[in-house]
Amino acid sequence: MTTTITQRESGMTLIEIAMVVIIAGVMLGAALNLYNKNRDQIAIGVTKERIDFIVSALSRYAETNNRIPCPADPSIVTARVAVVPPVGREPWRFGFERGINQPTASARPGVGTCTAIAEQRGLVPYQTLNIPYEYTKDGWGNYFSYAVSPVFTQATDFADTGIVADTTHRVHELCRQPGWVINDYPTNPPKARFCCARDGGALYDQPTDLIIRNKDMGPTTVSNTRPAFSSVKYDGLTVPTRSSAGTTPLGKPLSRYAPNTPGPPWAAAFALISHGPNGDCSFLVNDTANMKGACSGTTEAENGDADNTYYVGVKRSSAGANNFDDIVFWTTQFNLMAYNGTSSCALP
Repeated sequence: MTTTITQRESGMTLIEIAMVVIIAGVMLGAALNLYNKNRDQIAIGVTKERIDFIVSALSRYAETNNRIPCPADPSIVTARVAVVPPVGREPWRFGFERGINQPTASARPGVGTCTAIAEQRGLVPYQTLNIPYEYTKDGWGNYFSYAVSPVFTQATDFADTGIVADTTHRVHELCRQPGWVINDYPTNPPKARFCCARDGGALYDQPTDLIIRNKDMGPTTVSNTRPAFSSVKYDGLTVPTRSSAGTTPLGKPLSRYAPNTPGPPWAAAFALISHGPNGDCSFLVNDTANMKGACSGTTEAENGDADNTYYVGVKRSSAGANNFDDIVFWTTQFNLMAYNGTSSCALP
């Protein structure tokens, strides 16, 4: 009797191959998801580190100049050069605050121009702040938007024009207290004009303040505004200041201005916006002021439109109008002056 032995052929069936492909796909998908999350976490870390670096630089600038710089013009992209630029181009201005040409060793840079709302948002002025170029971009490689309240960009070291004549540069009562005023003389008028700026005059009107709102709360405004001016200006407290000698002193006692002080003098001095992984509404910086992505009709568009209102809130990955992945930092002039721990608006 003959016995026949059937030998099974080696190899994998289609079902086994399909199972391997499915398992590999699941593992690859999990790995890619983990990689993307890890990449985003790294980008978030880089973004926050760069925000901290920029704010520290702004704080040092404020300590030295008693003002903060205007944004850099996003439509000027060519790096600074040492030769005469072509007609119609001013490449030396890239990275400097708007309205400032390339400073020379013998000339003070001056004060930038950003009084119109359209000028109050732009790029981080890295050359004015003397920080590396790469800090103009967040962890995803998109340019930060830098927005300011123009009152805090104004010159504060001007010569007084006289107690009666100067009705623009007004200072809150917090900077008219002992220490700020000694023997009826202001001890540090430029710092007082930055730390305690009050509403009054065309450049100091409250509508120029930045407005910070929380999109998840109604939206609720979370920033203060400077109080309306209801008393005399800073120099009105004193006998003639050193630069306005000869004018008639008002002779008001200090206690005249202390009671019923209206509200805090601080407001949002600036906002720094990372437009997140998608970069929507970040400046393209391509010889225009054009922006990246769909920057209209979305929640994120509020941080890229032509007004002075900016939104903070929790990240939301919804598609379309409800998507929001921006990272927004803002602070007052009080907090900015104290950011490095080497100065403060508490003292002149």
